[in-house]
Amino acid sequence: MAYAVSKRILIVLAGLAALPLQAGTDDLFADRFMGVATEFNAVWSPDVELVEGDAVAALIDVDASGAVFTFSTALLTAAGVDFTPGEIMVLEGVALRRVDGVSPSGTETIVTTSQAALNEAITSGQMDWSLGIGFEEIASAEMFIPGRGTGCSPAFDPEAQQISFECSFDDYTMAMNLSRTGSTTTIQYQVTKGTDQANASITGTGTLSNFDANGSASFDGGELTGFQQNTRDAQMDLNIALAAAGSGSNDLNFEVPFPIIRIPFNVGPIPMSIDIGVQFVAIMEVPLAATASATASADFRYRGDTGFTYEGATVDTTATINDHDFLNGEFDSASNFVSVDAGFGIAFPRVSLNVLTSEVAWVHTGFTLQSSLRFGPICKVGIAGLVVQGGYQLEIMGVEIFSEQATFAQEERRVESEGCPQRGVGALSFPSI
Repeated sequence: MAYAVSKRILIVLAGLAALPLQAGTDDLFADRFMGVATEFNAVWSPDVELVEGDAVAALIDVDASGAVFTFSTALLTAAGVDFTPGEIMVLEGVALRRVDGVSPSGTETIVTTSQAALNEAITSGQMDWSLGIGFEEIASAEMFIPGRGTGCSPAFDPEAQQISFECSFDDYTMAMNLSRTGSTTTIQYQVTKGTDQANASITGTGTLSNFDANGSASFDGGELTGFQQNTRDAQMDLNIALAAAGSGSNDLNFEVPFPIIRIPFNVGPIPMSIDIGVQFVAIMEVPLAATASATASADFRYRGDTGFTYEGATVDTTATINDHDFLNGEFDSASNFVSVDAGFGIAFPRVSLNVLTSEVAWVHTGFTLQSSLRFGPICKVGIAGLVVQGGYQLEIMGVEIFSEQATFAQEERRVESEGCPQRGVGALSFPSI
């Protein structure tokens, strides 16, 4: 059976697994997204209690942990729903959970639950989804603030169609603005480090154009037999400019603790989403006492496809860099006989697939810029890098052992002065978080 999908676009300002009934939602625009194509055919396990259609209105509340569900007893009875401990509750568009306990409370029924995997609910079946992520089609958004502390201060300007945030981490302050412009999203970012005596600044602009995301999952005999998630025709142009003078010693590996954009949809009754986030990395070894400094700048261009495929016992990863370039590269470092390393990387977009409340697969395109100086002999190195990485965790789909991060593709441009030892300076990377 095929399900028609009503889709909303969220600008998510906090929380990675926001529940749809939490307070704090403000409508900012009217929805006009092109939609998500989905197919869902399933044979449910005999242990499934399916709550769908008008019966979903019996749900009154979900606690912050997503484990305790409060229902109207009268509406459950009218819908013929009778929860029993041990069965699996499939609540259309909201959750799939194992029922641990059921207790009456006045006119309400309290259902306590724990995590369940899709293969426990679906004996056999097929799920498919496909969506074009084109920012020119987004004329709507919701701002969702579930009240969790994030250490960031996000804001949304509906008139300017712009989202902005600022985060602090260790000795760094990161600010980023995204605004919709025609068929692209325009990015402006700034990362600063330190004080007036020990400082560094990284600035840049970029554009992200349309791309497609699609995937599928198949089940047979209560087991996941196949899964795939693909991102096609991702297009990113980015500039990085770095300047550091006596910034001291400090590294950075920080993923902004909320997706910048969340695209939620249902495949049948199963809630899913495509989330788009960002990660920053930096290395700073620019001693103040040695009057050290480092500068670098470059423009990056990337076009590519990526994907995961799981079939029975293995996961294959694929990536094709359809087009890439490093342009206008400039690098320089100086100090009084002390090594200097200054580098910055931004991974954007970080595109992830979420099934229920679990991240199942993610891919990011990372851009890095680095300027280094070594002595004995004197060696100046400039590195511009591009890396496509991804990870997957299939536990929510019913396969516990499959969890890994992989590098799909990597390109680098390296400029070195004469006398540099071979492979003397390693490129900046994006560690797993």
